[in-house]
Amino acid sequence: MRLIALLSLAAVSLAARPRYGGALTVELRGTVQALDPTAADSVDAQRLPLLLFDRLVALDGTPSLAVSWVAEDNQRRWRFRIRPGVRLHDGVALTPQLAAAALQPALPGYTVTADAAGVVIQSPRPAPRLPQELSSPRASVAVRLPNGTLQGSGPFRAMEWQPGKALTVAAFDGYWGGRPYLDSITMLLGRPLRDQLADFESGRASVAEVTPAEFRRQEMRGRRTWSSAAVDLVALVFLRNRPAAQDARVRQAMSLAIDRAPVWSVLFQKQGEPTGSLLPGWLTGWGFVFPARHDPAKAKEVGAGGPALLLGHDPADFVLKTVAERIVLNARESGLSVRMAAGAESDVLLVRVPASSTEPGRVLADYCRTFNTPAPASPTPEALYEAEHRLLEGQWILPLFHLPALYAIQPQVRNWTPGGQLHWRLDEVWLEGAP
Repeated sequence: MRLIALLSLAAVSLAARPRYGGALTVELRGTVQALDPTAADSVDAQRLPLLLFDRLVALDGTPSLAVSWVAEDNQRRWRFRIRPGVRLHDGVALTPQLAAAALQPALPGYTVTADAAGVVIQSPRPAPRLPQELSSPRASVAVRLPNGTLQGSGPFRAMEWQPGKALTVAAFDGYWGGRPYLDSITMLLGRPLRDQLADFESGRASVAEVTPAEFRRQEMRGRRTWSSAAVDLVALVFLRNRPAAQDARVRQAMSLAIDRAPVWSVLFQKQGEPTGSLLPGWLTGWGFVFPARHDPAKAKEVGAGGPALLLGHDPADFVLKTVAERIVLNARESGLSVRMAAGAESDVLLVRVPASSTEPGRVLADYCRTFNTPAPASPTPEALYEAEHRLLEGQWILPLFHLPALYAIQPQVRNWTPGGQLHWRLDEVWLEGAP
């Protein structure tokens, strides 16, 4: 009996050991057109470079391509000592000169040079957060070859790239951090949620993004799931070139007419949070300053006699479609004339803006770019608050919800340990039962 127990324990232990081999398929709703880390403007656009390129500093702030660093001249000059023996995917040694040239486009406002031991980064002003900046996927060391392609030293090397559609990568046997467990990963891009669910249920997808309702159903079935931080913004954006949207009364009336609570409770299954702020309150601490007020009687009074509005949304996002239908119903209950329309004809758009970071300054700078307004003057809380207040002036943008990205994960996918709230460590994943 004791022998049988020991053999059973050994079998369980052997089954739980990491295995090399196997192919992972991950499906994403977002589309990515370039593998250039400096152009990564969404989380999905950053996940691809993370497979191919390293940074001087790892996502968790520990050494990566840089084994050590020191600040000089009141933190205006930083010296990063490059890890010896690192090779790019084409076998070329990563020198300080190559690393400096690769980093300069990713660090506008800094001067990046090389010395005998590594990279020297000079700032015109004290830069105490430079190591944190260098951990961002945008600061990846991507060496540009004479033919314009980018070469990295990351755990995987690119095998096939179809912009906007798919990326297939293979394990890099010469990776300085040790070969990853998986043989390959295929990232399928721009996949509607319904298609992702069908692929997941049939086993064609290892990891797939799901709706809040499906996320809850997967949990109830005992399936593995993962949720990011609630940082994606769902908002109404009035188009300034449309005559109907220029009526301040109708913008105010819409802000009062929308009842966020039932949408959050039923459609979103209480995932994320209703909001009146661009940045989530847990990220800044001042979200309560921008309340989400629901007052249909006041909306009817303010919007009386206002112009009709055409509401558009991404037709491929059926979750947004359901939210849009609810908004139309709220508007009509408040005496407003709103109907659904194709995007090109819309006066107001319902959008979901993915976050690129959990750093409030970077997220708000992205929003400023998206909505074509001046970026914050500095990353201080005062400057960020002022920039958010400026974006919300005039009610051209009506924040509605902050939502997480929700994923279902097949049971054979092991060691799924995301690095922080947004980024995945796919080089540490292995597949149970892989050959």
